[in-house]
Amino acid sequence: MRGVASEDSDASWGAVDFTELTRTAKRQAAMFESSTEGREVIAQEALARAWEKRHSYQPARGPVEAWLFGLVRNVARERYRDSRRRHDLWHRLTGVLPSGSDMRSDVLDALMELPSEEQQLLYLRFWEDLSHREIAERIRVTEAASRQRLRRAIVQLGRRLR
Repeated sequence: MRGVASEDSDASWGAVDFTELTRTAKRQAAMFESSTEGREVIAQEALARAWEKRHSYQPARGPVEAWLFGLVRNVARERYRDSRRRHDLWHRLTGVLPSGSDMRSDVLDALMELPSEEQQLLYLRFWEDLSHREIAERIRVTEAASRQRLRRAIVQLGRRLR
């Protein structure tokens, strides 16, 4: 959501030291992620969002570092949720597919190569057994969009298995 840009916020944003803001984002990311690679990913994504939403920053509400912390926290939460979904899906699949078979390994590898959105759709439909309507509500799209996205995910999984 884009805030109303004002001359004050534009002037304040122009005065931001991006080198220092990058250091701040990395320090903040360290609160949520222990690995160096993970901290880098979180910081970079938060800084990209900060740039996209720069006009929503309101200096009267606090320093830019506090605003950035909210973005870093949100990125970290999303990363954690995505990771947890992939982990849950992996464990459910290992219980369903026959152990020791090449098929099991191939399906798991193909599934893990899919984008997290497609993994989520497959998980919701085939492991949570949600209807298309329920999936649409969960991911906040129309039922038709839910069906179309799920079909694409299935097609992509099939292509990876060929």
